[in-house]
Amino acid sequence: MGAPSQFDPGKDLAPLLEAKLTLSPRLPVNVFNRYLHEQAPRFRDEEIRSISNLYQTVLEVERDGDRLQELYSFYIALGLPVYIGQLGLSGSDSDLLATGHLLEGRACTSPVGLSAAEWQIAGRKIWNWGEKNLHIRDAQVLASELLTDPDVQPLVPKMKSLRPQRIAIIGHSFTMDLHWSSPSAFVPIVTAMFSRENPSLQFRQFQGGGLTSSRARKNFYDDAIAWHPDLVLLVLINRTDQDLADLRAMGGGFKASGARVISFDDVHDPDSTDPEKLKREWQMEREAGIEVAKVSALLAAAADRDRFSCLDHIHMTEPYHRQMAKQWLKVILGVPLTPASK
Repeated sequence: MGAPSQFDPGKDLAPLLEAKLTLSPRLPVNVFNRYLHEQAPRFRDEEIRSISNLYQTVLEVERDGDRLQELYSFYIALGLPVYIGQLGLSGSDSDLLATGHLLEGRACTSPVGLSAAEWQIAGRKIWNWGEKNLHIRDAQVLASELLTDPDVQPLVPKMKSLRPQRIAIIGHSFTMDLHWSSPSAFVPIVTAMFSRENPSLQFRQFQGGGLTSSRARKNFYDDAIAWHPDLVLLVLINRTDQDLADLRAMGGGFKASGARVISFDDVHDPDSTDPEKLKREWQMEREAGIEVAKVSALLAAAADRDRFSCLDHIHMTEPYHRQMAKQWLKVILGVPLTPASK
C-alpha cells in the first residue's frame, strides 16, 4: 500500500518459517481461527487469520498500547480485515459474551486469561479499536456528531468567537484517546470539535494510565507550566496525602502563572468513591485556586447513565464520553453546566 514499515522478512519472518514449529491446534489463535471459519465461511484464511492474530495479541493485555496497534496498522495497510464486523458478525456485548461461552475451555493452558468474560473483553477491544483505526468511529466522527447535537449547536457561535488560547490537560486514562472502552474520550473529542470551529485554540495533553497527582507533578508539571497555558484541566487520582499535596502545589503553581485551573468534582472514577476523601480534595482544590466543575450530579441524572461503565467496570463507554464532552466544552466556554438532553 506504499506505507512505511519496519517489517524485515529476513529477520521477522524467515526464522519462524525455517524453525518448522508445530503449533498446537488448541492455541487460542487457532481456536478462534476455527470459530471464525465456522461463522464466516466465505472469507479467505488470511482474512480470518489477521483478526485471529489480533485476538491472540490482545489477550496478552500488556501489549494493548504498542504491538497490537502496530498490527492494526500493518493489516490495514495490507487491506485485511481487523475486526469481526467486517465479516458481517455482531459486536454487541451479549453476542461477544455468547462467543466467549462457546470458546471457554477449548484452548490449551495459556499464560493469558481465557474465561468467557475475558474472551468477551478481548472481542470488545478488537471491535472498538478496529472501528477507531479504520476511522469508522473515532474522535473526528464523534466531534462531527456532537457539533450537530441540539445541546451543542447553540454553543457553536461561542466556540467560533473564543479568543486564541492554550489549553493543557493533565489526566489519566479517562482523558485518553487510545483507550479501548470508547471510540474516543471527552478531551480529544472536544479538541477535534475546536479544530473544526476555531483552530486558534491550542490543546496539549499530558497523559498516563492510572495517573496520580504525584506522578503528574514529577513527569509533566514542569513541561506543562513551561508551555504557558491559559487554562489547565486536571483529571488525576489522589490516593495518598502526598498526592493531595502535589495536587495543591500544581494548582497553586498554575494559578500563580495566570492560568485558569479546573478540576471536576467527580468523573465516576472507581478510585474516587470515598465521599470524605472527595470532600478533602474539593477543599484543598478551592484553597489552591482550582475551580471545581460540578458534573457528578449531571452524570448521575443522565438518562443513559446505566450504559456508562464498560466491561471492566473501571473505564467508560461512548455515552459517558459524549456527556462529558458537552460539559468540558461548557467549561472552556465559561457557560453554566446543565444536564444534557441525551
